[in-house]
Amino acid sequence: LLFLNDDTEVVSPDWIESLLACAQIPGAGVVGAKLLYPQGDVQHGGIFLVNQGAWARHAFRHLRHPENSYQGLLGVIRNCSAVTFACALVSRRLFEELGGLDEKLKVECNDVDFCLRALARGKRNIWTPFAVLVHHELVTRVKTHHPGDMAYFKNRWKKLLEQGDPYYNVNLSQDSDMYLPAGRLEP
Repeated sequence: LLFLNDDTEVVSPDWIESLLACAQIPGAGVVGAKLLYPQGDVQHGGIFLVNQGAWARHAFRHLRHPENSYQGLLGVIRNCSAVTFACALVSRRLFEELGGLDEKLKVECNDVDFCLRALARGKRNIWTPFAVLVHHELVTRVKTHHPGDMAYFKNRWKKLLEQGDPYYNVNLSQDSDMYLPAGRLEP
């Protein structure tokens, strides 16, 4: 199943093939794409969990020069805790096994929740830089805030949020999307 927001625009011609190739990796859960803002900055390079402040962060959000990402992570296929469903691929079988998206989550967190349920089942969520799309975020819908979603999500995943993200180094900042050493200010 392909989840694709109506406010996305394909950049890489072989984007679907790139997603499908990753979906064939043994143990694949959800596969996500590299999303850019219209001006070219990175919008989504995978999602990592944090245990203070925000509950999760988009890796490298607003990075202007993707080639400068920490350890070149924006240039390699890699595992991450979650990906956004603005563009994501998941097998129908896994989607049905997990009972689909949790309808208790109206808008916020439903994609991350699904990815974490896949992770809990032993699947790995994969992000690929070879499927590239522009995400015109919130162009086709009104921004809404559902505080109940956040409370429900944080309660469900409290233990995992406290333990920390298995794909994110504990020595890196919880306050930055840029994989900076803890205590360092933004570049």
